[in-house]
Amino acid sequence: MDHAHPNSKPMNNLLKFLVLEDRTTDYELAVDELRNAGFQFASRRVDNEQDFRRQIEEFAPDAILGDQGLPAYNGASALAMARELCPSVPFIFLSGTMGEEKAVECLKLGATDYVLKHRLERLAPAVRRALQEADEHRARLKAEAEFRASEEQFRTMFDLASVGMAQADPRTGQWLRVNQKMCAITGYSPAELLGMRVSQLTHPDDRQQDCEKFE
Repeated sequence: MDHAHPNSKPMNNLLKFLVLEDRTTDYELAVDELRNAGFQFASRRVDNEQDFRRQIEEFAPDAILGDQGLPAYNGASALAMARELCPSVPFIFLSGTMGEEKAVECLKLGATDYVLKHRLERLAPAVRRALQEADEHRARLKAEAEFRASEEQFRTMFDLASVGMAQADPRTGQWLRVNQKMCAITGYSPAELLGMRVSQLTHPDDRQQDCEKFE
């Protein structure tokens, strides 16, 4: 079932919530709570495994709300499927009853949070927090990927530079990294240079002066 709200942004800018729930009234209460909290979204309700999988793939939700116990589908199984198909999408259990032990178990399995149906005032803050954490996680992954790409670019430029380049430990003078041109200039292999200190490549007459410059 689709549930889009009036006076909202275009569909491509809306948040998308997938709700695993067999009771239409409970679904309506949940989406009304989110709407009243200021969320602009489109939502879809499913109540079985086949539809749940299809909507994850086709609807591509920003967050999933899942009842723990459905007649046709188990909440834990839904969580496992979500972690497999869309691991970065927050999964919040929305349950009529959930003991503390069961809640802790669900969180360990990868659920982002859980909200009891008789405490729906907690739903909007839980969803808002989950979405923020998901955004921060994606930002960290992007930054890490960009850093790795930058490091790879630096290594390539360093290794293929037309001038001799080297990096040394400022405390010990031990060579940490040398490029191909540096090896060609000195006549040592990379392994040999990395086993040496800066001072060992300096003429004895210049060693003290070069060590002072290095320091």
